[in-house]
Amino acid sequence: MQHRHPEVLTELASTVNSQGVVAVCNALDVELTSVLDKEAQLVVVLAQVRDPGNAGTIIRLADAAGADAVVLTSSSVDVYNDKVVRSTAGSLFHIPVVTGVGLSEVTELARARGLQVLAADANDEATIFTTPGRQAST
Repeated sequence: MQHRHPEVLTELASTVNSQGVVAVCNALDVELTSVLDKEAQLVVVLAQVRDPGNAGTIIRLADAAGADAVVLTSSSVDVYNDKVVRSTAGSLFHIPVVTGVGLSEVTELARARGLQVLAADANDEATIFTTPGRQAST
């Protein structure tokens, strides 16, 4: 199919080689309380994740792992950023995503609903094999 106005598609596309597809969708605003219900077993929380590719990949992995939802805290990348949407490979349309909430709000509500809260920090030197003040054994 030939595009009648290829310059319009070029202007809309953020990639060098566009796939030639444009869609307009409504944003889905999901409330935190609706995903942290009594049935929730796995909710992935992204705290201040600013890289669009990383955020999209984690959303895609959460979907593949069967997570009930993904939460992006305040100061995280916009979930509707074109790079985030592309890197989710469609998972953005399969899994509920909550945005713009505080980390303490998420963790407090999760604990109140009986969920175990686990955390990982790529900038911390501690590992699952160390405890504070103790070196890892080899």
